[in-house]
Amino acid sequence: MKRPSLDPLTSLRFFAAGAIVLHHLQGHLGIPSMPINLGTGVAFFFVLSGFILCYAYSDMDSGKQAKAFYLARFARIWPLHAMTLIAAALLAPGYTVRGPVALVVNAMLLQAWWPSLDWVFSYNTKGVGD
Repeated sequence: MKRPSLDPLTSLRFFAAGAIVLHHLQGHLGIPSMPINLGTGVAFFFVLSGFILCYAYSDMDSGKQAKAFYLARFARIWPLHAMTLIAAALLAPGYTVRGPVALVVNAMLLQAWWPSLDWVFSYNTKGVGD
């Protein structure tokens, strides 16, 4: 049985993503710093997305369905991640952790598992405290 869609909740992801973009653009392209922490949009986006995914796929009852789900998620997320990682590696100098190991760790989406903030944010920011 197909569940009813959660369009009002799903549309909130748009605003959370917008907050994330504004958070990253503060101080660039003429966008001033804002008095509120727009970085909380990341947590809101992930929690809301997780809820919507659990709601939409709660009827998966076989390993085959789960495999298809994870393959579809990977196919949706990883190509964009790879493209932006390559762009960051080629176009944005000055990152704290660089080199082939950091690149592979980031390509495998494992940088957040590394026990160092310099690794967690490698290829994603100029560095902790910069």
